[in-house]
Amino acid sequence: MTQVTGSLGVACESRGADVWRLEAQLHVADGTALRRELERRGLWACGRPGDLSTLLDAHLLFGDDPVSHETALSVADLGELAAALALSRRHDDLGAQLLAWYALARSLEASGRPARLLVWCAG
Repeated sequence: MTQVTGSLGVACESRGADVWRLEAQLHVADGTALRRELERRGLWACGRPGDLSTLLDAHLLFGDDPVSHETALSVADLGELAAALALSRRHDDLGAQLLAWYALARSLEASGRPARLLVWCAG
C-alpha cells in the first residue's frame, strides 16, 4: 500500500463543446478508505489526464498544497466501486457517498455530457 499523507480531493467534470468543465468539488467522508479501495482495484494514482478543465487544472497547479497521486475515474469505474462497497457493507458512509457521486455523473451523461471523477492527494 502506498504511504500517503494529506487529504484527498475529489471533483466531477463533464465534457461539452469539446472541453471538460468542472461541475463540482466534493467532500470525502473517509479519504483513507477511498484510497484503499482505489488501490485494491488498481485505480489509485493512474495519472492526471492532460485535458482537465481550466478551473480544476488551475486549482491543482496553483493551490496551497502540493498535489500527487492523481487519477481519473470513468462513470463505469465509479459505479463498480460504489456497487462493490454497497454489497460488502464496508464503509457505509463512503458507499452512500459514492452512489451519490455516481448518480451525479450518470445524470450528466444522461444530458449528453460525458463525465468523470478526478481524485488526488493534497498535502
